[in-house]
Amino acid sequence: MPALPPKPMPKPMPKPMPMSKPPMARPAAPKAAPEAVARPTPESAPEPVQEAMQASFLIGPPGAPQDMTELYERAGQQLKNGDDSLSKKLFQVRLNTIKYITVPDAQQKTMLQRILEERLGREIQKVETTIGQSYVRGDTIPNLIISLSKTLYADGSPIGTDLSAEIAKALESVFGVVFKAQWVQSTVR
Repeated sequence: MPALPPKPMPKPMPKPMPMSKPPMARPAAPKAAPEAVARPTPESAPEPVQEAMQASFLIGPPGAPQDMTELYERAGQQLKNGDDSLSKKLFQVRLNTIKYITVPDAQQKTMLQRILEERLGREIQKVETTIGQSYVRGDTIPNLIISLSKTLYADGSPIGTDLSAEIAKALESVFGVVFKAQWVQSTVR
């Protein structure tokens, strides 16, 4: 093995420039007696700003009937070969189903709104949702997100922490049945 050429020596760092002298400090003024600070009362204290709260549901691929399972397996094989057309079509079908249960029409409340009203025991004015996509184990998975600060009861107050992890687990079951999903995972934060 031939010898490697020697590494060049690093260039020396330039010398620092001399700094000018700092300005003379002025003598401090005599301190005044501290004033009494009024403490805020609970009524006058500002409300803390709440972080955006949301419940998120990842809805896995269908597990039944058998022909749907075979269709998803075929889409997975095509994805491995670089063809994502069937996978995109199957994602679009699930996306349209989510839109169907979350987007209101002029005649009736959405399925999601009716389910939430039943679980929370109060009438809901509107349900604010967004639908995204996530990738889990090479599959495109719909991600249904419910904004808990923008989803309002009939009186205009947000549902906020009323949608607990326990209620989210119940919604997982509902989404599992509606989509015949192999799995549904929720997060409330």
